[in-house]
Amino acid sequence: VGVPIYKILRFLALGTATEQPNRKQFALAVAFVLTIVLAGGHLLPAPTVVTAPIVVQHDPLCVVRCKTAGFVVELTATTGDVVSKGDVLCRLENAELAAQQKEVTLQLAESTQRLRSYQAAGEAAAYQIELAATRNLQTKQQELDRLIDDLIVTAPCDGAVVSSTSTDRVGTYIETGSEIVAVGSPNVMKAVGMMSQDDWDFLKTTGMRASVRIWGASGKQTSGVVTQVRPRAQTSLPHFSFAAPVGGDLAVIQSLSNGAEPDASGQFQDWELTKPHLAIEIQLEDPPYRLLSGQTGVASIRASSGQLGPYVVQHLRQFIRDTIVKSHG
Repeated sequence: VGVPIYKILRFLALGTATEQPNRKQFALAVAFVLTIVLAGGHLLPAPTVVTAPIVVQHDPLCVVRCKTAGFVVELTATTGDVVSKGDVLCRLENAELAAQQKEVTLQLAESTQRLRSYQAAGEAAAYQIELAATRNLQTKQQELDRLIDDLIVTAPCDGAVVSSTSTDRVGTYIETGSEIVAVGSPNVMKAVGMMSQDDWDFLKTTGMRASVRIWGASGKQTSGVVTQVRPRAQTSLPHFSFAAPVGGDLAVIQSLSNGAEPDASGQFQDWELTKPHLAIEIQLEDPPYRLLSGQTGVASIRASSGQLGPYVVQHLRQFIRDTIVKSHG
């Protein structure tokens, strides 16, 4: 490539013994070509197709967590069960809270009796002091009643149980905030995807159409609409299926920042992405086959905006960076 360019430049500068170049005509031709290139880069749309690995999830997915710590007495729902809002999913027991409730109830009864006595005797000062104590006990009783009511865990919405606590946990103590079950609509699904930061310029808004291919679905495709693009990049995984060690598309490293320990299979329960990604959500529209929560695939989204010029420049810079990294490490 370098030799022909050198010969052209030499000819334009010096010419030959028998022929001189028409430099004016050459300059006009170059200017015309540059004008066409710049105009095309500004006016033509970029052929941008953003791809992102996705995982299918229920929409909405109601994750039911333990609001009051206690021992698991009974699990009444398992994976696959269809439940209605208000159905009992789990019963817990907390003997310490029950004892506190009984004691406060007794103290409240005694305080109420004293309050009546002071009122009958006309002891205004003692009455006001006891009234404040009674109100404090009532507040404490209401709080204990709420905590004990939360020991009975119910379904927050209609749907199917897509994951549940193992029956092996019956009789064990679970902390506040522990996940008990997840309930999702069996008919409404969404795709959660992880998009490269390099594609942020081409996919900043919602409402764009997406073509979704689910792995293992015999090549069939479904479509959807991008409903959310989170602008803050993250290294955390919204679903373990994204991780390469379990067959996902994204490279991860083992995360021990939170004291994660390997599970029985030797795999780490917590992973982090090696490169930050942007999370997106796609509302799926009437797939031609039944989708299951946890299925994986890829979404292709044609960006609705963007110019050809910046698109070419960005990919050229990326090509140069990748070439330098491959050459020099």
